[in-house]
Amino acid sequence: MAYPTKIRYGLRMLLHFAFQERGRKIPINAIAEQEGISEKYLEQIVNALRPLKLLRAYRGAYGGYVLIKDPADIQLGSLFSSLGGLSPAVPCLEKRFRCSREAICTTKPFWQRLDAHLLEFFKDMTLADIMEWAPRESVLKALASMDEPNPLGPGLCAPVKRRNRGNVAREKTVA
Repeated sequence: MAYPTKIRYGLRMLLHFAFQERGRKIPINAIAEQEGISEKYLEQIVNALRPLKLLRAYRGAYGGYVLIKDPADIQLGSLFSSLGGLSPAVPCLEKRFRCSREAICTTKPFWQRLDAHLLEFFKDMTLADIMEWAPRESVLKALASMDEPNPLGPGLCAPVKRRNRGNVAREKTVA
């Protein structure tokens, strides 16, 4: 089964939200910087996730996104579907693919069963399950790098300085 970038990055982004203090507003540009993912790409992922109502957007200088659904209620199967779905392990399982060996293939049933098991696995798995498996040291390091003492108080993120086309600094918060 192939795991597209949109799914991998979407999962990383949601885990980033899930490990934060509940209700904390996090700008997309902060996650982009922390995770090394393009801000524009994360915005596309946020838009793809809108039907699942996982995030609430807050506008303004101290805006950002907040995870509003409990990680235990976020099933990976529906998350992956919203982000474009998974490709089968082998091309011959795709509906549009025609294989010259289909009538005599001895391995196709194996690949079909493997895909079915993985889909079932993801259907039952939640974001909370992945949180439990995350190495504690990695989580603490990631949170510490975002949680330098915040002069604005808990749950608030400072606006990020961005450069506009005229190379003049201005403040902008993505929300």
